[in-house]
Amino acid sequence: MMMMMMMMMMMMTMMMMKAETQSEANPAVGFCGYSVPHPSENFMHVRLQTKGLPAVEVLKQAFADIAALCDVLSDKFDSAMATVGDDDGPSAMTTA
Repeated sequence: MMMMMMMMMMMMTMMMMKAETQSEANPAVGFCGYSVPHPSENFMHVRLQTKGLPAVEVLKQAFADIAALCDVLSDKFDSAMATVGDDDGPSAMTTA
């Protein structure tokens, strides 16, 4: 569970960094960051500063967006694997 949260936070951070460079950032978010104090500790610090909306609601929406993105990625992966599975043997998975 903790690893899933960490992965989602990293994805959210990358999406926010990409959005900031493309001027598509969530206008409700002023700042978002996280840190993991120590890898052997089973928790992380999250800071989400919003511009009016409750931070919990913004975070829930971000998790829903990431879950939808993961669904699309999973569907595309399954589709690609089905295509590769139709070819002959493991050499079909190598790239030229």
